[in-house]
Formats: sequence, C-alpha cells, structure tokens
Amino acid sequence: MRLLAGRLDPLCSVAALVFAAVLLVAGATDVFWSGDFYVEAYHPALLPLTRGDWSVFFAHLPGYATFTVLVGGPAALAADALGGGDTATFRLAAVPGLLALAALGAVLGTAARRAGRPGWPLAVVLGAGGPLAYQTV
Repeated sequence: MRLLAGRLDPLCSVAALVFAAVLLVAGATDVFWSGDFYVEAYHPALLPLTRGDWSVFFAHLPGYATFTVLVGGPAALAADALGGGDTATFRLAAVPGLLALAALGAVLGTAARRAGRPGWPLAVVLGAGGPLAYQTV
C-alpha cells in the first residue's frame, strides 16, 4: 500500500508506456487474422455507427455488447473522425486495456526497483503486457 501512496518511478512508467505502445502496434497490425473483431463487432455494429445508424448499431451488438457500447463505439467514432477505419478502431478500442496494463507494469516495476531487484525490467514488461496480453490484443 505504501507504493500506491508514493510516486511511481518515472523510468518504470515510461518503459511501461513504451512497451504498451509497441504491443498495441505489434498486436493490432491486421484485424482480420482472427475474424472476431471484424465479423462480430466492426462490420455489423461499429461501421453502421460511424454512418450515424444507431439503430443498426444496437440491433447488431456482439456478445460482448457492454464493451462495444462503452469502448468500441467511442473508439469507432473517434477513428472515423480521424479518418481511420477498422484497424484504427481496433487499436483505439485496445487503448484503455493497454493503459491499465501499463499502470500495472509501472507499479510492479517500481516496487521491484525500490526493493533492489535486478529483474525489475522484467516486472515492467510482464506487467505492462506480456505474451498473454499480446495474444489478447
């Protein structure tokens, strides 16, 4: 608890954010590789939303509807406003989760670094999004 009351180590924080950014780009290069995002969310719900068709958006929400409404919808609208498409929407939808993982990596890395553990960079990398997070993205 003392760690949360104190400040995060700037090096750990920057490293975690950089790793999360790399994970975002590396993990979201092709939204078609698994088919889930494009087939379940983007094409049936998010694309119509970007065209202003709210009724189609709500009628075709995927099984993870809460996520799509709270994160995917705003991501789709922001990506459309920025001139992006499906990949931009996918990446913007991943940002909140990756920021949470970066915060976790910064907290774990700071704790390890303050404790004098030489493996603190590994704590940052694994906390900010290790192999499981890459597969998830």
